[in-house]
Amino acid sequence: MSNDKEVLKAELEDGYGRIANLLLEALSMSKLNGKQMSICLFIMRRTYSWGKKSDEITLKEFASACDSSETYMSKQLKQLIDWKVVKRKNYSPGKVPEYEINTRVEEWDKGCINVQGLLKNIENNIYVGNILEQKDKGCTNGKRLNEKTKQGLNKRTRVAMVQNVENAEVEGCLKENIKENINNIITTIDNQPQKTGNDNPVTDMDADSIQQDNLVAPIGADPIKQDKESVAPVGAAPTKQISPVEKIERAYLKIRNRPMCSSKDMIDIVDVYEKYKDINFILGVMKTTAEENKARNGRITINSFSYFMPIFEEEWEKKQVKKEAVKNGSTSKNSRKNFKFDKSQFLWNGGEDSL
Repeated sequence: MSNDKEVLKAELEDGYGRIANLLLEALSMSKLNGKQMSICLFIMRRTYSWGKKSDEITLKEFASACDSSETYMSKQLKQLIDWKVVKRKNYSPGKVPEYEINTRVEEWDKGCINVQGLLKNIENNIYVGNILEQKDKGCTNGKRLNEKTKQGLNKRTRVAMVQNVENAEVEGCLKENIKENINNIITTIDNQPQKTGNDNPVTDMDADSIQQDNLVAPIGADPIKQDKESVAPVGAAPTKQISPVEKIERAYLKIRNRPMCSSKDMIDIVDVYEKYKDINFILGVMKTTAEENKARNGRITINSFSYFMPIFEEEWEKKQVKKEAVKNGSTSKNSRKNFKFDKSQFLWNGGEDSL
């Protein structure tokens, strides 16, 4: 480790914390005063820098870290909690409460942030930097680049409104380290047989991400020609298989019109696929939810993948109830079909049996 801390020179080698870009954008757009901003930064330092969502922090620690008094810190913390910028948990006499930043920016009080302005800035790519050349210490992906080496595009990097890739503007560095904690999970999913249901087929949401095989030849088509077209030429490159997780990610990015998912969104995407294992169901709910959100608000106001989570649960429960009802209905119908009515048992035979 270098001695940069002694001269107060920041280096990633001395440690860093992962912070969602939306939080940085929201805080820079907020109307918080200096000490309130210091409190937010200190909470992020105590949580995200250690891979935690919340942490126990005393007023004395807040006062020391923000160079203020405990009384003033208590007042500013109360304001941040009222504004729903900061959450406080386990608050009871004799216990040190836990604090965390509220990542649901749409819940923040309108008096402390201009949400419409923030959304407009995001749509206008205000926060997208113009970076093509990358020095050795500028990127934490572990790949040391020569100072004059131009950085290549990552497979997940999106290029917008350009005609020549060489002149394209890339957002940030490779960002491979963002998903390093879930690479093994995605690899496992890719190796598992995909479970696709036909209960809720979804139309193509993203032609680049949701590939649909055309297995049925048109009426009147030449079968020999169709067979030739279905067989790849000798030496041709194999078709790239897109994993279900990547399909969900691309559909989500198209809904939000963003170039890349946050690490939190990627973890939620993996969890959702692991839970439901039905790509058509997941994409169908996302498409319907996005359309309803846009119709209700005039534009898409979905800020994170967690927005879909309760809707997935609700729609999945409805689907299971419907499936069970269909199953029970078909059983009773079959039982009626198997019943044979013997008319002779109910006809009068003239009283012959009584003679």
